[in-house]
Amino acid sequence: IYGYQNQYEVAHRDFSKALELDSSFLTAWKWRGIVSYEMRKYDNAVSDFSKGLELDPSNADLFVRRARVSILTKKYTEALADLLLAKKFDQNNPRTFLYLGQVYLGLRRLDTAMESLTRALELNPRYSDAHALAAKIHKERGHNSKAIGSYQKALQSTKYRQERFAVPMARIMVSESQFTKAYDVLNGLALEGNQSPDLWFELFKTAIALGNVERAKAALAEFTRLAPASDQISWMKSKLN
Repeated sequence: IYGYQNQYEVAHRDFSKALELDSSFLTAWKWRGIVSYEMRKYDNAVSDFSKGLELDPSNADLFVRRARVSILTKKYTEALADLLLAKKFDQNNPRTFLYLGQVYLGLRRLDTAMESLTRALELNPRYSDAHALAAKIHKERGHNSKAIGSYQKALQSTKYRQERFAVPMARIMVSESQFTKAYDVLNGLALEGNQSPDLWFELFKTAIALGNVERAKAALAEFTRLAPASDQISWMKSKLN
C-alpha cells in the first residue's frame, strides 16, 4: 500500500520486517525489489529479485523485473539472458517482448528488435510503449513517415502522459517541414491542459515557425510557470523580440 502512495521508505521497512519473520516470503522479496527500483537503489533491487528467483527459479515476472533494471543500467547481455528465460516460462507477456526490443536496440540488432516489438503488439495491439519504440527504430533507419505512423498509434493507444509520444513525433514532423501538423498535435494536448514543459517548449517553437506570435507568447508563459528556472526562457524571449 505504501509503495502506491510513494512512501517508499516506509514500504521498504515493512517488507524488510516481513522478510525478517519469513525469509521464504517470495512476495515480499518481489515487492521490496520493486520499491528499491522506485527508490533508484538498483543493486538492491537486483539482489531482491535474485533472492526471489532462488525461491522460484521459473518465475517469469521476476526475470522480467530484473531485466528491466539491467536495461536501465545498460547491462544488455545480462538483461537478454533474463528475458530469454522469461520467454521460456511465459510466452504471452507483451512486456517481455517490449524489453527484448529495448535490449536488441541497445545491442544494435535492429531487425531482431522489430521482430520482438511485432510480437509484443500481436499480444497487445494497444501497447503504446511498443509502438513508440518501433517509432524510434524507424527514425534511426531514416523511415520518418513510418516513425510518425507508429507515434500516432502510440498516441491513440493511451491517454497517459501523451507528451512522451507527441513531442518526438512533432520533432520528426518539423524535420520534414510539416509545421502545421506538428503544431496541431502539440496544441491539441496543450488545450487539454497538458503540464509537460517539453510539450510547451515544442509548441512555442512550432508557433514561432508558423508566425503565430500570440500562441507563442502563451506557450512561453506556460513554460515559464512550469519550469521557472529553465535556461530556455531567455532564448524563447529572444525569439519574440
